[in-house]
Amino acid sequence: MNKIEHKAIISLIIIFILRMSGILMLLPIMNIYLPYYHIKSNLIPIAISIYGLMQILFQLPYGLLSDMIGRKPIIKLGLLVFSLGSLIAAYVDNVYFVVLGRILQGSGIVHLNIVLLMSDLIREENISKSMAILNIFLIFTFLISLIIGPIIACVYGLKILFFLMAILSLIGIIILSFLVPEEHPICQKFNFRKQFMNVINNLQLLKINFSVLFLHILLNITFLIMPKKLFDVGFNLEQHWQMYLIEFFISLFLTIPIIMILENSNKIKKTLRNIIILIFIIYLILWKLDNYFWILILDLQIFFTIFTVLESMLPSMISRESSLLTKGVSMGLYNVFQLLGSVSGCIIKKYIEEKFNINYLFMLTFILVIIWFLLIITIEEPFNKSNIFILLDNNNYNLSLNKLYKNKGILEAVISYNKKKLYLKIDNKLIKKENIKDIVLK
Repeated sequence: MNKIEHKAIISLIIIFILRMSGILMLLPIMNIYLPYYHIKSNLIPIAISIYGLMQILFQLPYGLLSDMIGRKPIIKLGLLVFSLGSLIAAYVDNVYFVVLGRILQGSGIVHLNIVLLMSDLIREENISKSMAILNIFLIFTFLISLIIGPIIACVYGLKILFFLMAILSLIGIIILSFLVPEEHPICQKFNFRKQFMNVINNLQLLKINFSVLFLHILLNITFLIMPKKLFDVGFNLEQHWQMYLIEFFISLFLTIPIIMILENSNKIKKTLRNIIILIFIIYLILWKLDNYFWILILDLQIFFTIFTVLESMLPSMISRESSLLTKGVSMGLYNVFQLLGSVSGCIIKKYIEEKFNINYLFMLTFILVIIWFLLIITIEEPFNKSNIFILLDNNNYNLSLNKLYKNKGILEAVISYNKKKLYLKIDNKLIKKENIKDIVLK
């Protein structure tokens, strides 16, 4: 990675941590402290869950806006809205204003455009690694927040925690303004219906979206199956969290080297197919060979590693497959599928846990994995396409896009709004990356 890429990754990760740390600090204590706001018991679940609902609803609008005016202004908007919601929840005792504050917090979406800005500022071969680093810091932030949040709430109260969340978001805006490298937005014209339909009609993108949906459903199902299986072989429930934590850390640190190996192979379709077969085998082992403690531990370790690798690689695949003009909408829809996977996984887990025995859960899991496999065997090789950007100077200011399209292998070419950056999507089978600059600037 070059100097600009390092600066972009570090500054964007810091903004992401500042934005997420407050919400993560709030997670373990909301149920306990919200009654002090004199909130009726039936409104407490609404105050907690409304955040997630807003996250789902606003992914596409934020993605669309970022395609129109750039990533940085929308990140600032998300941080400002989140900060406003936090201040309302901090200063107003009225129950309905607390719910309003949570609505605004959920509407202040930042993660989507941080990932998009990363993909705009960082070369494509480094995006998956950057996502893996982001996920590692997210886990560390989660663990630290779980410790710090209850301490702050206990000593100073929940209002101070909301106030702290607002301050951290405002610090994020300062970092975004002065430390994140300059972006060169394309500034697509507003046409939501056309842009959305272009994304929906792209079967490649839909298959990747369903991949993240199935992945998150399976994660929730795993956390229903595994505790029971471990308990049955004599592993105390009080120790489960320690084992999960260790295995998640191992999987996170395995992720980057595995991604480097997979991306260098340029056989992602074959890799995805083999991963899904491996997931099927994992659940088959959980179903039939569940009397051996170390087999269960190894099984779970493999699943966690697969999960962290796919969580880092799938956004990179979305970036490669989506049009340069609709990358924000494409990533927004991907995030919607990801969140729906988490929500539907929780609902499925709760329903089957109450109504049926665990064998029905395994049957559902096998059906999902088979459907996923059938989708992936029809996917085109994702890494046959690449996005490349080239900084322009006064000598090539009036570059002709029509001339570029005469070169076989250039699938899409767009110049940024300020005429300083050229974005290209190329077919790796027809044109080599190292020859692009000579072709463009000749």
